[in-house]
Amino acid sequence: MKNWYSHIILLISIVIIQSCASEERVFHRLEKKKLEVKEKFRSFKVSCAQNQDFSTFYSHEKTYVINASFDDTWSAYTMLQPKEMWAGPLNKFQEAYSKTEENGYIEKEEVAPTPSEGMVYELKLKIIRFLKIPVNFEVTDLSKERKIIEFTYGANNKSKGKQTLTFVPMDNYTLVVHHSYFKSGSKLRDKRLYPKFHEKCLNEFHNNVVSHIKLINI
Repeated sequence: MKNWYSHIILLISIVIIQSCASEERVFHRLEKKKLEVKEKFRSFKVSCAQNQDFSTFYSHEKTYVINASFDDTWSAYTMLQPKEMWAGPLNKFQEAYSKTEENGYIEKEEVAPTPSEGMVYELKLKIIRFLKIPVNFEVTDLSKERKIIEFTYGANNKSKGKQTLTFVPMDNYTLVVHHSYFKSGSKLRDKRLYPKFHEKCLNEFHNNVVSHIKLINI
């Protein structure tokens, strides 16, 4: 009996050791990836200056009606996890970088920083089934007092520009006016292709946030 007991204890010990070793390898891989993200974005530059003249840019505007108070709406747009905001299939959160904390974050993490000024996000956009492209942007303005959130595209993106979300409190609901300025080297892309795909991406993003608001208010 003692021999059997010793063998069982030995087997359990081996399983525990292997499990710990496996978890440690996963941890080191994640930390390595986060360092790679940090190195990738530590010199991140936006594509537009703060006082940028957008008169030569194309623009797109759409207003979303959110059946919730301004406070609830604002909380959802600023406190929701990035992997929930951009959950796919068109927009999928990949990684993030905090300029203030100088830390990198990846999609597999349980918790990543929510939108704040200086946060850089990279998404993977699904153009067609087998074509996915990375796009990145920085949160360049976020103010509850002025009721605005601004994302400015990265300098290395195909399109230059920015997106601005303006929140308008109403009696029993909130309007979110989403205005985009964009410009690339292709008129065909900017006039014909980008606006339609861009609106689909915006709809997906706002629907994700609205779904979260509905869960809170149940």
